[in-house]
Amino acid sequence: MANEVKIEERLAAYVAAIEHELARRARSRYWGSVSRVSERVRRALLVVPRHRLLTGFYDWNKGRLPTWVPLNPDTPSLESLDQVYANTPLVIKISPDGMPVSSSSEPVLVAVMLELLQLAPGLNILEIGTGTGYNAALMAEIVGDQGRITTLEIQADVAECTGHLLYEAGYSNIQLHCADGFYGWPANAPYNRIVVTTCCSDISPYWLDQLSDKGSLLVPLMHGGKGAAPLTQVFPDGQGKVLALAGFGPAMGMLGGPGPWVEAPVPTSFPSAQGLPSQKLTRLVGEDWDVNCFLLHYHYFLALNEPNACLFWKSGLYQVLWADQGVAFLSRNADGWIMVAGSEDLCRRVEENYKEYKELGEPRVQDYRMEFVVRADPVEADGSVPRVRRVGPQEWVIERRFTTQRVWLPAPADAIRF
Repeated sequence: MANEVKIEERLAAYVAAIEHELARRARSRYWGSVSRVSERVRRALLVVPRHRLLTGFYDWNKGRLPTWVPLNPDTPSLESLDQVYANTPLVIKISPDGMPVSSSSEPVLVAVMLELLQLAPGLNILEIGTGTGYNAALMAEIVGDQGRITTLEIQADVAECTGHLLYEAGYSNIQLHCADGFYGWPANAPYNRIVVTTCCSDISPYWLDQLSDKGSLLVPLMHGGKGAAPLTQVFPDGQGKVLALAGFGPAMGMLGGPGPWVEAPVPTSFPSAQGLPSQKLTRLVGEDWDVNCFLLHYHYFLALNEPNACLFWKSGLYQVLWADQGVAFLSRNADGWIMVAGSEDLCRRVEENYKEYKELGEPRVQDYRMEFVVRADPVEADGSVPRVRRVGPQEWVIERRFTTQRVWLPAPADAIRF
C-alpha cells in the first residue's frame, strides 16, 4: 500500500511538471497551440504507470557510452523512478553503433500529441510505432472500453517484450501486431485517427485509404533532415498542415531512408564555429527555448529553398549541414543576436534566405498549408530533378517517394477559410 501511495504521488508530481513545462513554453510566440493539458489527457497521465511498461532504459549521464539501467516493474528503485518520472525520453534499444532505435518519447511531447489528436471515448485508433506501449496505454484510457487501439511495431523483440508488459499492466485489450506500419492494419479500419511516433520520409497511401471520412492522420514528417520532424496533420483528401515542432528518430521499413533532401554526411568530428566569418541575422530576446524554436521555424523555410540544407544539433549549436559544402552554424551571442558562422558563401545564402523569410513575416511552421497527391509510380524521384523545388513566390513542391507534396503560404483570407 505504501508503495502504491508513493507511485500516486510521483504520478501527480510528474503531471504537474508536464503542465508547468507546457505553460512555460506557451509564453513563446514560437510554440504551438497546446498550452495546457485537457482533463481527459490529464486523467490518463495520472492513471498509466510509465515504469510498469519498462524493463530498463539506457542512461547517457553515467559516461560517454550509454549504460543499461535495469528496472523491475514490480520493485523499481527510487533512482530509476526519478528518471522514469522526469520529462525525458527513455531509450530502450540502441543500434550496434549506439544510436537509439526504440524509446518512450519525452512526456511533454507525448501530452502534446495526445491533445493534437483530440481523442474521445469510443474512437478507433491506429498507432504506428509501439515502442514501450506507454502512448498506446494512454490512448486506451482515453477512448475507453467502447474504443479500440491497434498498434504496430516493426521490431519483433520490442513487440514481444512490450506485449508482455502491456498485458501485465492490465492492457490486454490493446491489439499489438509485429508489422511494418507502412501498410497500416486494414482488418480494423476505418480509423478515426492514425498516429505515427517515428520520423517518416513520407506518408503512406495505405493510411489515407484506412482513415474514416472524418478521420485524420498525425505524423512526424521529415523536413530537411532526419532529425527535423514537424507534426503534420493530414486528412483523407490529402489536405494537411503542420501543427507543432517535433523531433523523432528515423522510421524503419518502407518509410525509412533519407527522404527528398540531399542528405549531407554527418562528419565524425565537427569544426568549431570560433574563428569563422560570422554575420548577424536578427536580435532575439527570450529564453533558450525561444531561440531554438525560432531557428526551427526558420529552418522549415530554409529547407524549402535549399535542398542541400539538413538540420543537425551538436554541442548546443544549431548546425545546418550542406551536402559537399560544409557547415553553417547558427547561435545566439551574449547580446541576443542570432549569428551565422561559416564560409562566405554559406553565410551569404543563409542571410539571403533570412531576408526573404523576414519579408514574408517570419512564418511559423503552423502558417503553411499543404496537400499530398499519391504518385502513380511509387518510386524515388528522378535524380536529375530536384526533389524540393520552388514553383511560385510562396509555393513549393516536394517530391517524396510515394506522394507529391505541395506546400504554400496562403493569403490571410485563405488561411481563415481553411
